[in-house]
Amino acid sequence: MTFPLQSGCLKTLRREHGFEPLTVEGRIPHSLNGTLYRLGVGRFETAGIPNAHWFDGEGGLAALRLENGKAFGGCRILRADLDESGQRGRFGSAPKSLWKRISATWDYSAYVNSANTALFRNRDKLYALYEGSIATEVDPKTLEATRQETFGIIKRAFSAHPKYLPGLQSTFNFGFRVLPRPSLDVYAFPAAESPRHLGSVPYSGATFLHDFVKTEHFVAFVVSPLFGNPREMIFDAKPLSQAMHWKPQAGTEILISRMDSLAKPIRIELDAFLFTHTANAYESGNTLIFDGICYEDASNMDWIHSVVGSNTAIRKSKPGHVYRFEIDVNTRTVRREKVSDAICEVPQINPALWGAPHRYAYAAGYKNSNHAGELLYDCTTKIDTKSGNSQSVDYGAGQVVSEPIFVPQGVAQGRSAEDDGYLLALNYDENSDRSYFAVLRAQDKPEIVAKIWFDQPVPFTFHGLWWDRHATLQANGI
Repeated sequence: MTFPLQSGCLKTLRREHGFEPLTVEGRIPHSLNGTLYRLGVGRFETAGIPNAHWFDGEGGLAALRLENGKAFGGCRILRADLDESGQRGRFGSAPKSLWKRISATWDYSAYVNSANTALFRNRDKLYALYEGSIATEVDPKTLEATRQETFGIIKRAFSAHPKYLPGLQSTFNFGFRVLPRPSLDVYAFPAAESPRHLGSVPYSGATFLHDFVKTEHFVAFVVSPLFGNPREMIFDAKPLSQAMHWKPQAGTEILISRMDSLAKPIRIELDAFLFTHTANAYESGNTLIFDGICYEDASNMDWIHSVVGSNTAIRKSKPGHVYRFEIDVNTRTVRREKVSDAICEVPQINPALWGAPHRYAYAAGYKNSNHAGELLYDCTTKIDTKSGNSQSVDYGAGQVVSEPIFVPQGVAQGRSAEDDGYLLALNYDENSDRSYFAVLRAQDKPEIVAKIWFDQPVPFTFHGLWWDRHATLQANGI
């Protein structure tokens, strides 16, 4: 199967530039004042040779600054140093050095930090994140990478999905570590205090673990049975994409730790499924409630491995849906139900409600279910988690749609409804071979109010972050 949209959104950024005026179609609400940052892969080859895997490319940062109805945009490649062999490694290839493959178990610098997955804001600094590496600081004005950062606390790695809880005025994240025993390190970034390593949760190790769950009193990890084989990676020099194996007989395990006893998690075993992204999590007494994307198997990872840099046909993925988990921590009973039939990914909610009950989720989805699991997303979907109903915004033919970021307009101050706000997404239009930021009114039935155009295609971005300098709500990526 040939990927029909590879012409622009899955190719290296053609022109880099700082913030410059963009063309506006429609009207930008004057209440939107801030900057949207989007991160993905910006370069799909190394020294002229195509990367062996989508995720091995250097980070590509795109940004939209809105000021009183005017729009300015910029895009940069976040250049990363290659290793001595000129390789990137990890997902599509492995370092040629046996020692480097061994040392990767404790040394985060053994693999190149591509800084291409998600974004994190800590106070007035912006960071690009990449699985298995430390944070890369980015200048929010020039969009250029400046340095790598451990914050003085990172033990081995830093996840790409930190969680900001408004009620605690803190951001939390985790990272995996193999030595001296497989552990999940938990970190806190209080708004007014220094970062802290809170402790570690023991786990089996070598499993796919992309996101996590955080509430006031609990941290939880949904550990799917997608295992990386250490022997294959170290001694057979296989990249991660070839050394990962789906073992459904092992089942999916949920680890839940109270924040005051991280080292003593409870373990709940379920039938196998793949968990990718958390939308939100909150508590009701001793019940932990969270929404996230689930797949019935690991075919979604097979699809990802085949999209870019593969000589094989694109593999089809089973659909992903939003599921709700309700876990009684005392009795260790789990209720898991599909929230909606909408096929979607990268779910977001109103950030004012992170850590609290929510009703609406917003995601990238598919207007035609036949395209799900083959093509990239082509619509923006609003899901009512109470009724299960969904509404989608159709941008027309030949579109690739990214994760929508919700910008609240009143609920943070308690003035209006949960869905009072705007959605911002960076989309690609195959017809013009250009990318644009879509601005959608989110309340009731979502609709497009403006398209803000680049003069070129911008490579597909994975995750984003809205930085509103004028609001009291601190905005961070999830």
